[in-house]
Amino acid sequence: MNTDLPPVLPGLDPVSPPVARHRSIAMLAILLVVPLLLGSWGSDRASEGGGEGGAPQAALPGSVGGLLWICGLNLAIFLVVGAGMVALGRPSRRELFATAPFNIRTWVLGFFYAIGLRIGVGIVLAVSLGLWTGLMPRSGPVEEVVDSIRPRIETMIDPTVLRDPIYLLLVTTVVSFIVAGLREELWRAAVFAAFRRCWPRWMSRRAGRVGIVLLSALSFGLGHLPQGWGGVALTGVLGVGLGWILLGHRSLWVAVVAHGFFDATSLLLLRLLDAANGLERLLGKPPGP
Repeated sequence: MNTDLPPVLPGLDPVSPPVARHRSIAMLAILLVVPLLLGSWGSDRASEGGGEGGAPQAALPGSVGGLLWICGLNLAIFLVVGAGMVALGRPSRRELFATAPFNIRTWVLGFFYAIGLRIGVGIVLAVSLGLWTGLMPRSGPVEEVVDSIRPRIETMIDPTVLRDPIYLLLVTTVVSFIVAGLREELWRAAVFAAFRRCWPRWMSRRAGRVGIVLLSALSFGLGHLPQGWGGVALTGVLGVGLGWILLGHRSLWVAVVAHGFFDATSLLLLRLLDAANGLERLLGKPPGP
């Protein structure tokens, strides 16, 4: 019998050097609260308008220079906060699943997982929409009901700026895979690591893993509150899928690549929809002349 097989979760291995439990709990609390604070702040900012005609101002600037600036700022803030988390909880690369190999197989798995995530998210949202429109009283056409619960993508990005090929290249690479994919999956891995440290027996059980995946997905979804409750639902479902990928493969990189491909293809689909003159309908605007 092979006795060298890894445990169900590598975080169950002894931590070296040992970290005081209260430090891990503090790290976990901060990690779970930060997305909620960002989501609340972003929602208040979006509700204030500031865009053209009082429309919500997009989080991503509409120029290439502005995009590079906001990406650099976000990464700088992430590095500062990340350094604080490292000093507080001292998570190891192994606990963050960062020792997994990063190779062509990682890219292939991530690509196909992104397809599966898109199908899964689409099914869940379609079923939810059907239940919502069937059970809730409507005061107008179905189109108005759909518009009232759709993800408010315009609070994240003005889709018309994707017509610039350089801007499109940047958001489908740097933004999708690094600013979003790497940053958010490191956050998820750190949340899982803190839970495994504090409650290892609970996390060794399937029910425990289900619970932390759902909790992290809820926090992740609420961090996208500026996109409305439809955006919270979409990113929450996405968070569940990415959480299982992270735990199932014990690889930060597979989750990062899957996340990156999901975001990149979402932006490409927006560009294709714009080219097909379907953007106004998606955004709930009357068709142009």
